[in-house]
Amino acid sequence: MKIKNISTDNFVFFTSTGAITIISFLFLGLSSIALGIISVMFTYIIYSAKPKSGKYIYTFFWLSMILFGCYLGILFKLSIEFYIFLFLLSNYYYIAYNHDPISDRAIPYFIIYSSLGTTLKDLSYHTAIAYLLGSIITLTMIAIVNRRKLEFINFQSSEFTQTLFTHPFQNFVNSLIFSSFLFLTLYLPEQLKLERSYWAVMTFVVLLKPKDQGILTNTIKRFLGNLAGSIVVLIIMNIDSKYRIFHFLVILLCVFFLPTFLNFKYFLKTFGLTVFILILLESAEFWKDPNYSLPFARIYETFLGGLLALLGSFIMKKMHQTILKET
Repeated sequence: MKIKNISTDNFVFFTSTGAITIISFLFLGLSSIALGIISVMFTYIIYSAKPKSGKYIYTFFWLSMILFGCYLGILFKLSIEFYIFLFLLSNYYYIAYNHDPISDRAIPYFIIYSSLGTTLKDLSYHTAIAYLLGSIITLTMIAIVNRRKLEFINFQSSEFTQTLFTHPFQNFVNSLIFSSFLFLTLYLPEQLKLERSYWAVMTFVVLLKPKDQGILTNTIKRFLGNLAGSIVVLIIMNIDSKYRIFHFLVILLCVFFLPTFLNFKYFLKTFGLTVFILILLESAEFWKDPNYSLPFARIYETFLGGLLALLGSFIMKKMHQTILKET
């Protein structure tokens, strides 16, 4: 995304992250800081689908839906109801794809956070408030920088509405395959007692996009980017804990330069995100006692999600060929 230029992007992201961190620390508790910062990242990424627009309310709507998805996951867990939800959401995703860039960016996070919810017992209202505040602060900062008038969405005349009831049968088949493999991506780590099952889901959803090409290349780049980022984090974690100022500076640099990495190609983008997320989680959960399982979990969950994405893509292509022959 370019609000004005990369340096402005960095300033907006860094300032928004600092604001939600201070607010969470003072009023909401330390445990809410991580999700507040993640909401800043989500807001930045989703809004960047249509930069320099005034669709702040519409962007916030999708950010709120992501939080709602998390509560749905907590409610349903890995049940038949949750699979039906995944199927309906996947069907919508395949119908709407390429008609609304904001929802194209938001729905994968909706799926990822609903999947995350299945692993949680509850989500405190303090954490939810931090998430919403992070989104509001970031959108406000973007609005100040962009100086764009507020825009509303006219669903009745939108291109998506015109194609809502005319999507081909292939979309239905693809969404069925997508949701089935998505559920499998959740179910397998659960049965194998893996630590962060939602990372496999994240990899699967990000790689297996509708109408996306080059999935094999992207899978390799994503795995290598995660591997390189995990190694860097392991090196940082091995630095003596008495050099806490160094760890703090690393966090600040990760926050400031993340928007820059998001403008790079796939490998470097994945590398930057991996370092950012792992450093954030390590700082939030294991500040005084580093847990080396997180970087390793990131690697094997990425491998599992990428493998299932490749298999799902292969089956989709075979089904597409079969449908074409029959028609």
